[in-house]
Amino acid sequence: MVADQWGNAVCQLQSLQSAWGSSLVAGDTGILLNNRMTYWHLDANHVDCLRPGKRVRHTMNPVMVTRGGNLYLVLGTPGADTQVQSNMQVLSHIIDFGMTVSEAIEAPRWKSNQSPTESNIPHTCKNELL
Repeated sequence: MVADQWGNAVCQLQSLQSAWGSSLVAGDTGILLNNRMTYWHLDANHVDCLRPGKRVRHTMNPVMVTRGGNLYLVLGTPGADTQVQSNMQVLSHIIDFGMTVSEAIEAPRWKSNQSPTESNIPHTCKNELL
């Protein structure tokens, strides 16, 4: 993330998807290619079935916020499925609760994984969340 004095900004995220990506390098550039194709499925009934024109599900979501037409905030985070959840929570802390950027980043966060059979929510919290 970078911004200049005129309000121009770039928020760029890079992802290989898994360790070392596809393990292929683009020519002599030294750039590793990702392996996002691993998210596709060959089952025709699956929501992520490999088809022409479809886009694979991914979690990269660089964020730029404006207020009154001016750049206010640029935000991004690593973390696979946690990216979307972390960005949403940090944004909510800043926009909805008036925290500073530092306070919002340091505030506790929750996360939910894709596994339908496991929970990382502390046992003491579950009854309050139901």
